[in-house]
Amino acid sequence: MEKYRLIEIQAEMAELARKAPTAELGEIWQTIPNRREIYKIKRLEVLTNAFVFTTSISFEFDIGFPVYVKVNHRNLIFKLNPEDYKTHGNQLVCNFPREAKAIESRRYERTAMPEGTQVTLTLRPVSEKTAIDVDVRILDVSLMGLGIQVANINKDFFQRNSVFKIIKVGGIAHSEVAKFTVCHITLKDDRNFVKVGMSADVFLSETLMRMIQQEAEKQILAKN
Repeated sequence: MEKYRLIEIQAEMAELARKAPTAELGEIWQTIPNRREIYKIKRLEVLTNAFVFTTSISFEFDIGFPVYVKVNHRNLIFKLNPEDYKTHGNQLVCNFPREAKAIESRRYERTAMPEGTQVTLTLRPVSEKTAIDVDVRILDVSLMGLGIQVANINKDFFQRNSVFKIIKVGGIAHSEVAKFTVCHITLKDDRNFVKVGMSADVFLSETLMRMIQQEAEKQILAKN
């Protein structure tokens, strides 16, 4: 039997929803006495702090009973009370719920940065008595870790220092609660760089995930 896990981090809910299949996205339903109304989701939009679900037909819900939403990626499921959502025709709009459930994953999936982007972080060793900062490029990100590209000349620096904190994202100051521990250092095909895998001690914040996404989107728009 699949094991479900409680999810209370909104950034993780958004990440799971974005990975829903293009077909058979999921369904919305309401169970009332002697009847269960089910509507297939035909379109799903993930906004900054809200979901927009579009079905193939219009619907009406009884405000005396909750509505349930299931997204077909790891069976992400959550409940909405009448005050939690708004409907119009065949659309339901809701803020990210306070909690959801999803099938447990053995590891947190990493999302590669869009091709051609150069989103940077400025890292500072936690153990250093003086502020020694280094700029790195993000290769991939998950809720519990980072894959970064580091100039080969800085390889020894990451071997000497194992724990880092983020102080800037794309040159903009940011103080992240999570601390990052070096897990592995791998030589890339381009021998001028190495890839450093880092794990976080707590979930990455929604602010950090949003800053990374916005910086990538800004670079993509600048090229078009």
